[in-house]
Amino acid sequence: MSKLINEFFDEIERFLPAFILFMVFSAVSSAVWNYSFDISSLTPDNFGQKIKEMVIQNRLKIAGVWLFTFSMNLFSLMGLWKCIIAGHGGASDFFKGGVSLFFRGFLPYLAINIYPVFFLILFFLISKISKTLASFGGLLLIIYSIWFWARISLWQPFIAEGKGPFEALSSSFKAARGSSYLLFWILIFPYFVFYNLGASVTWPFLVYAFLFFNSAFLPASIEIIRHMLYKRISAGSERNHEDDNLYN
Repeated sequence: MSKLINEFFDEIERFLPAFILFMVFSAVSSAVWNYSFDISSLTPDNFGQKIKEMVIQNRLKIAGVWLFTFSMNLFSLMGLWKCIIAGHGGASDFFKGGVSLFFRGFLPYLAINIYPVFFLILFFLISKISKTLASFGGLLLIIYSIWFWARISLWQPFIAEGKGPFEALSSSFKAARGSSYLLFWILIFPYFVFYNLGASVTWPFLVYAFLFFNSAFLPASIEIIRHMLYKRISAGSERNHEDDNLYN
């Protein structure tokens, strides 16, 4: 365990300027969402009605904020991964990577971001037919989605290596075969844990501490961990491929 922890901080040190820039972009993106809309009047009793009213009254603003934060997050993500794959993390490399890889990473990142919207629309459509069917189908879809997201969660390094969007998703799906359980616990589950912890604290210092951690340090750290996993999974895939060729 100590070896992995040391490797994690060594990776951060290697790409420190890009790591810090990624955190800044992530924090700004989160702040834009948090302070663009007033949700203080939401309660468990009026949640559905208030959300519907908010969407109707602010649909143009919501679209604008989403487009801005989407572009900012994609730019910083591609900038960080360009530095990681190149092996050095200077600020100029970060911005050059964000520009050069932005459109190549656009489709995979868009698909991952709009999938929850598709899921909610499908859930509401099915719930009009049968709430029991919607609940059961929603549970199955959530389980499948977690497995599928884990399998395609390594698309970023393949994009940074020069592959196209669909080729990167396909390469991630193949490379992560047999590792989806591991990828879920390490890359996806921490978000559930820390966001729930952040939502449950009441002391103001902890509220803002979790807000910064969840919006800045956690996303950047997950990308470093993703790179550590990618190196190991890729090495394992190469060994298996060499063994197959040897036997053939």
